Amino acid sequence: MTNTNIENLSLVPTLLEIQRILDWSCELIPDNSVRISLVPNISSTRMKCVGWFGDKTWSTREGVIKAEIGIPPETLGRDPYQIAGTIVHETAHAWNSAMGISDCATNQRHNKKFKLAAETLGLCVSDPKDHRGYGYTELTDQLRSRIEKELSPDVASFDL
Repeated sequence: MTNTNIENLSLVPTLLEIQRILDWSCELIPDNSVRISLVPNISSTRMKCVGWFGDKTWSTREGVIKAEIGIPPETLGRDPYQIAGTIVHETAHAWNSAMGISDCATNQRHNKKFKLAAETLGLCVSDPKDHRGYGYTELTDQLRSRIEKELSPDVASFDL
């Protein structure tokens, strides 16, 4: 028998940290006016994106429809603050969706309704420069500080 040095890798810490960041990002919604139930998903898309929101993607055994936020595994090596920023970005989509607001076209062009939600949650939204419209977001200094103080992402959970 040869020694293959196969490491037993668990995604549980990563999934738990993504869920914790997701729960925290939902708390950014003003007045908790909308309750969002989301299923985190780590699956490879091989797309040129760092995250996605899917409305009505999952169904429980009882038939309850759930939305999903996805983070491709190949992007988990990024800075945890960038991952948190992606989750906040996708939470803006989830918030709009829960309120019946369409904020993104099928070609992924993000509109001004997305921009408003993302900025309300603390993201800086770049002016449109290509087909993604207002789809480019970054953490503001204020949001980065809140993430550091209130969330303090577990960097080790993303060491895959």
